[in-house]
Amino acid sequence: MPSSDPAATLRKADGISASLADDLRATRQHILRAHLAADFEVAFDAMLYALCEQALGRSYNNEALDISIRPFQAQNREVLHADTVAQKMLEALEQDLATDWMKLEKPDDFRAMSALPIADKQALFAWATGLAVKPQLSSDNRPSHIIEEIGARLDVDVAACWRPSAQNYWGRVNKGHAVATARKLIGDDYAEDRDRPGVDGTSRMSVHLKYGEVHPRTLLADLSRRRSDGARVYRTELAWREFYADVLHTRPETAREYYKPEFARLSYDRPGAQLEAWQEGRTGFPIVDAGMRQLRATGWVHNRVRMIVASFLVKDLHVEWQHGARHFLHWLVDGDLASNNHGWQWVAGSGTDASPFFRVFNPTTQGKKFDPRGDYVRRWVEELSDPEQVPDPHDPDPDTRDLVGYPAPMVDHKEERQEALDRWEKIRG
Repeated sequence: MPSSDPAATLRKADGISASLADDLRATRQHILRAHLAADFEVAFDAMLYALCEQALGRSYNNEALDISIRPFQAQNREVLHADTVAQKMLEALEQDLATDWMKLEKPDDFRAMSALPIADKQALFAWATGLAVKPQLSSDNRPSHIIEEIGARLDVDVAACWRPSAQNYWGRVNKGHAVATARKLIGDDYAEDRDRPGVDGTSRMSVHLKYGEVHPRTLLADLSRRRSDGARVYRTELAWREFYADVLHTRPETAREYYKPEFARLSYDRPGAQLEAWQEGRTGFPIVDAGMRQLRATGWVHNRVRMIVASFLVKDLHVEWQHGARHFLHWLVDGDLASNNHGWQWVAGSGTDASPFFRVFNPTTQGKKFDPRGDYVRRWVEELSDPEQVPDPHDPDPDTRDLVGYPAPMVDHKEERQEALDRWEKIRG
């Protein structure tokens, strides 16, 4: 258990909290692991801090989880299962959840949280874990490892706090979102808004479909009574899902192999640093980085952005689609083998009714078209969040990038597009 001497903990925290502040703000867990080796006790507090940040979505946008960063109020308790450890701990507290530290500036907020008594830390951990989509605080292949260690250190049962169900899914944490979604489907907003990542315009039912919490026929039966353009488009999206399931059933080898085998002859680059930069959202292309950071932070990413980041990996970085599909399945809470892998094949030009290979998404123009105000990019790419420092979040100039610490584009899109087309020409015919 943590030391009973809070003064000693704070003295240790003072020595590393400045660097931790930047790491925590970006939720860079691989860097936090280095801190863990340097100062075991303080780094565990850092992990708890990062989990709270993730649950609140505070690093990106206060509304990312449809909850407030103000002290926990009674009307917010409905988002938790009544029989979870998180709920029981909250009910046992004589006062609201200790969140005053969240109002402080970094790194003072971290030091204040570090000094909280053990009971408050236990409640914070149980609460944040109970709200988390899928606690993924490390970049290795054991995403729950750190969570389990924090729980053991705080003597809290992780499994009793977190359940991968509708109540825990971040797009469904309150009833208001479900009502708003239904209204969008009844009207015409869905048909247009579903393509705009900066707008809460999708149903986010994919995770519930994946886990069998709702059957697509149930949704179709409900939609049958509606004649809006939004309902029509939503039925089409459900049909795509079932179509890919049927394709995989008929051709199970296409989960890993090319549906169109000729594309296996296409020349690809060996994955390395470029794949890692794409996975971590460090490509220098804002809409791509926003999508990849959203994926790591929430376990979900907007469908339009899924296509953009997939096209970038395959056609700008020349990495085979299987590497991207595998990364998606590792992180996505709605990761469905058929929809995911055949979606990737569609982008790569090798799937059923695939996008022509010569259709190469320009990430900059895609960002400007579907996120015209830059709301999505500013939410997920923190370096570009300040409109005063970054007037154009989709194509910041070199001086702006240097000012805010955002990387230069890792490739020249025009050149890589031509390179992709040249490679494709060699296998045609």
